Amino acid sequence: MPVKYLWQVPSTHQDALPAPKNYQVVFTPQKDPDVGDLTFMVVNLYPHGGTTGVHIHPDGDELIFVESGHGVGVEGDTEFELHPDTVVYARKGVKHGMTNTSDQTMRLLCFFAPKMSDERVKSLTENATVKWTGVGK
Repeated sequence: MPVKYLWQVPSTHQDALPAPKNYQVVFTPQKDPDVGDLTFMVVNLYPHGGTTGVHIHPDGDELIFVESGHGVGVEGDTEFELHPDTVVYARKGVKHGMTNTSDQTMRLLCFFAPKMSDERVKSLTENATVKWTGVGK
């Protein structure tokens, strides 16, 4: 059974539009041969407008768990509130996005099935670095 500690998983800070955010690709078969056909990542949206932007996943579904922060989500033409312990199921091919409206970082736990494409995993991990948070030392 593969086990990882998030404080040791490389992260990628993205300053690009629509807003800065931080990604950690935790499990994906491209990097972890013992993992099945799914990708798990953590996305941190920074306070006051951090966003995933509205986007689609053409190849699979995404399950998103809001661990912390508050904000607004959109799926298709529907907007809804996001709070800790909210779970969102974004179906393949459906526009969706999350925006942080709170004073704290919004932490999203994201599961993709089937796994993300090789190109997407590479784009999210090629510049990743380990940033120690002090947790678990």
